[in-house]
Amino acid sequence: MIVYKIDSFIQQRWRSTPRFVKLYLSVVFIGFTLFFAFLAYSTPSSPINEVPGSTAEGNVKLISELDVKSALRKASDAVTDRRTVKKSLTNDRKINWESDLKNPSIRPNKKQLEIINAMKHTWMGYTKYAWGDDNLKPISKTSHTWFGLGLTIVDSLDTLLLMGLEKEYNESLDWVRRRFTTDVNRYVNCFEVTIRVLGGFLSAYHLTENSVFLDRAKEVGDKLIHCYDSPVKTVPFSDLNLALNKARGPFWSPDSSLSEVTSLQLEFRDLSRITGSKRYEIVAFRTSQHIHNLTVQSGDPLLPMYISPITGRFT
Repeated sequence: MIVYKIDSFIQQRWRSTPRFVKLYLSVVFIGFTLFFAFLAYSTPSSPINEVPGSTAEGNVKLISELDVKSALRKASDAVTDRRTVKKSLTNDRKINWESDLKNPSIRPNKKQLEIINAMKHTWMGYTKYAWGDDNLKPISKTSHTWFGLGLTIVDSLDTLLLMGLEKEYNESLDWVRRRFTTDVNRYVNCFEVTIRVLGGFLSAYHLTENSVFLDRAKEVGDKLIHCYDSPVKTVPFSDLNLALNKARGPFWSPDSSLSEVTSLQLEFRDLSRITGSKRYEIVAFRTSQHIHNLTVQSGDPLLPMYISPITGRFT
């Protein structure tokens, strides 16, 4: 009711206003509107949107100006010389329980001790409710089988070593020696097994030089190499049945993830280094070469998410 009265009052006052006054007010209103619109569109952008380190627009080199094709055509290096790698690792000292872990020269500080205690707490829960299984479900206090490879144990070997948790490490080592097996009749993800299982054994071997980890790493590598049993050979399948040595795409797609197939090279190459067999790094390096060649052909460095192990083309 009050708003209605105010509106009626304004209308009455406007009608009674002389015509020249109305014209004057309209011109003033339009002038202010145009002035503020001009300020809004002509004011330089805020420093928050500027490229750090640039002082003028001309100093910023756009990506589109880069000679991408020229960069892509640069020759890629072949397999690294074994002697070069060996020389670079000459001073790579292994962990010694007595000198490095039981009686370290530098004692852990308060924060480090808290982290170690947190690891002990979580490890105790895993050993109590999910020992030997892939994962612990902390809320239900049950275990979860994803691949049937004891992922938590293998994935934690180097962490237990670096934290000096001798008891926990020795229990894990015993499980790896006695219980670990790749005779698992289920499809597993090649990428996950590579980075967590193969990578776990490789890192533990480099820290300890224990032959158990070397043997297990080779066992896993001999399984994973079947991921490359695809029609094109240069692009691996994403899934592998460990017991049958049979690879395929995931159930939801025939394609492989580009990020996954280009993330296997580190572990495969390292396995070749420590076993003396080049078969692992050769198959993995073929993928790198293939992706490089596809990128050169297309001239577009922005790659899609998936690639076909059937045709070898991006999808």
